[in-house]
Amino acid sequence: MNRAAIGLLLAWAVACASTEESSVLQSDDQYTRAEEAFAQGDFRQAISDFQTFSFNYPQDPRVSEARWKTAQGYYEVEDWATAAQEYLNFQQDYPLDERAPEALFQAGRAYQEMSLRPELDQRETERAVNAYDRVIVEYPRSEFAEEAGTRKGQLRAQTEQNPGRRH
Repeated sequence: MNRAAIGLLLAWAVACASTEESSVLQSDDQYTRAEEAFAQGDFRQAISDFQTFSFNYPQDPRVSEARWKTAQGYYEVEDWATAAQEYLNFQQDYPLDERAPEALFQAGRAYQEMSLRPELDQRETERAVNAYDRVIVEYPRSEFAEEAGTRKGQLRAQTEQNPGRRH
């Protein structure tokens, strides 16, 4: 290879490297972008932006908020399984956060959305009941405990009326 070709190759490599660097936004810019997408109802973009923010800036104090909004975003786009898992992850990682009881409750709601008719497979129904149970046991004084008990009772009554297939 001649010197001109090597020079062009090096210039191209430097240009590519600088393009890669410039694609990573600063933490404030990344978070603002995610917040704006969320506020505009572009939940898929918000999910992506919040996840990028959480990955790139794991020590930022806004990560818990980003994780919460990621879970909410999945709920909004009706990706129930992922929403439930994100809410459970949030509660596990931030059990003392004021939103922890709500995270368990929302996981239950997401599982309840996936719940099938009583004569069909009831795995998601059982998961919903378990999430509601955890709200009641782990956060008995929370504002979500009473409704969790009500929903748990409704699901239990529904499955007992028509036991069908359990698993």
